[in-house]
Amino acid sequence: MKRCSGVPSAGKDRARPELCIDLNGAVLSHEDKLSSRKNVFRVTSALGIQVLLQCESTQLSEEWFHTIIAAIRVL
Repeated sequence: MKRCSGVPSAGKDRARPELCIDLNGAVLSHEDKLSSRKNVFRVTSALGIQVLLQCESTQLSEEWFHTIIAAIRVL
């Protein structure tokens, strides 16, 4: 986890990220059993940092999952 340097400042329609994780070598997995919430997945960085992401919408959660997997593969 690191400061999000180089990230454009939040504009009118854009939120600034709370944290940045290096996805190089990261692993992504569905983790609905780790939480009472639905649509949960975990990002584990190569350094062992783990972050749970959750979205109320199943469709949006799957879009996030596939987009992050694609980014990891590019790295």
